[in-house]
Amino acid sequence: MLSNSTAPTPSTQPETSSTEFSTPPLRFTTLRIKLSLIVALTVLLLVVFLYIPLQFILLERFINLEQDNVVTNLNRTSEAVTNQLSQIVKTSRDYSAWDDTYNFVETRDQAYIDDNLADEVFENNQLNFVLILNAQGEVVFSKAYDLENHVQVDFPVELEALRTSEFVKYANIDDNKKGILVLPNGPVLLSSTPVLPVRREPVPAIKGSFLFGRTLGKDQIADLATITKLNLSIYRFDQQNPLPPAIATRLQAGETNIVNPIDANRIQGFTPLNDILGRPALGVQIEQERSIYNEGQRGVMSFMASLAGGGLIFGIIVILLLERFILARLARLNKEVQAIGVDADGSERVGVQGSDELGQLSASINQMLAKLEQSQGEHLRADEERVRLQDTLIRSQAMTLDKLSTPVIPISDSVIVMPLIGDIDEHRAGKILETLLKGISEMRTRTAIIDLTGIVGVDDEVISLLTRMGGTVRLLGAELILTGITAEIAQKLAENPAKIHGIKTYSNLQQSILYALRA
Repeated sequence: MLSNSTAPTPSTQPETSSTEFSTPPLRFTTLRIKLSLIVALTVLLLVVFLYIPLQFILLERFINLEQDNVVTNLNRTSEAVTNQLSQIVKTSRDYSAWDDTYNFVETRDQAYIDDNLADEVFENNQLNFVLILNAQGEVVFSKAYDLENHVQVDFPVELEALRTSEFVKYANIDDNKKGILVLPNGPVLLSSTPVLPVRREPVPAIKGSFLFGRTLGKDQIADLATITKLNLSIYRFDQQNPLPPAIATRLQAGETNIVNPIDANRIQGFTPLNDILGRPALGVQIEQERSIYNEGQRGVMSFMASLAGGGLIFGIIVILLLERFILARLARLNKEVQAIGVDADGSERVGVQGSDELGQLSASINQMLAKLEQSQGEHLRADEERVRLQDTLIRSQAMTLDKLSTPVIPISDSVIVMPLIGDIDEHRAGKILETLLKGISEMRTRTAIIDLTGIVGVDDEVISLLTRMGGTVRLLGAELILTGITAEIAQKLAENPAKIHGIKTYSNLQQSILYALRA
């Protein structure tokens, strides 16, 4: 709001065009847009600067967690195979550490085979091979069974070749062997346990070896996938397989737990399975969805969205606060200053709100307006004084000029001379007549000589002045003499002879003065 410190006086205000003080309005809308852009850019930069480290730090942790999950699943697969082997070892131990088996190695009784190693035993224990050796490594009994077709098949010679290997040699009576043997028809899960009697005291002699084997075929791999709940595949290295060549090479070199992301939605894991000699024989492949990675991505994006939303709300609050405490006050101050400029009234003041920088700015503007008002008043007073002095000087000069232009020159106590010079208008004619009559009255003159030699032009005003002079001078008891009459003046006066009756005329001033002095 605007306030007046003193009431304005119209007579003292200078006439100034209102457009002189008008200024284009400040573009506070542009300022608001700039502030909005600054806040939006700040929030955007904040989101970008946070997104980059989150991608490299937080998301990297999700990737590591995903890789750990893949490695854990690979280890679960290896453990599932190990559990299968342990189960076969347990079954083999049940048979090998048994008196009937211990005696069978020596007696080779067919009844033992019929009672303990019939086809039902293979079906119930999901076994494909059995091999019984004596202490000298000779084959006591061997049998191969096809679980898929439920028939006995030829025993693989590769299994019989184990009778001279380290796989059937034991460090002590509690020792056992287990592992994978890759046969032409497929890999086999194999166990080897020593043949012993039930009684262990004194320590008995090992009579031979008892081997059980289970083919690792499609059904067994499917069972492993069911147990582990994984998308599981097992491939041989000695045959063509769908494993990527680079992966297969790394697995055959003994590298374990290889993680290979396929795309944004799938990831693979690879690990080798060693044979009974400790060499990589099979490659395990699992494939799973990248749920952890995608969850991390969603988490990062959710955090970014929350951050952007929070930044937007923060920016709106900042803009509203700026609008409330700065921009609105600045716009109001600008409007008041513009109004003062348009009115050109130095007595007006802007409103002062608060004691902050804007309040101090308003107070400073008021101080400036007060000084301008004071300076303006001083200038107005100086102008008035200057005008007054000019008027006085002009009046004084006018009076002096009047006196100089209509001088009354006394020739004697009874004779005065008034030379007329230049143009004579109505105002000057009045002054001339007034000066003449005043001189005659004050000097008690009997004769007044009017010298017309210096008159520039003759018009009706001059003739009227001369005729009035004649009448008024006679009324004062004096005589009027005209001298220096030109032909033009004479012609004008001759047109009205009655008006110049009683006025004497002479051709020059000298004659007029001589006449007046003798009279």
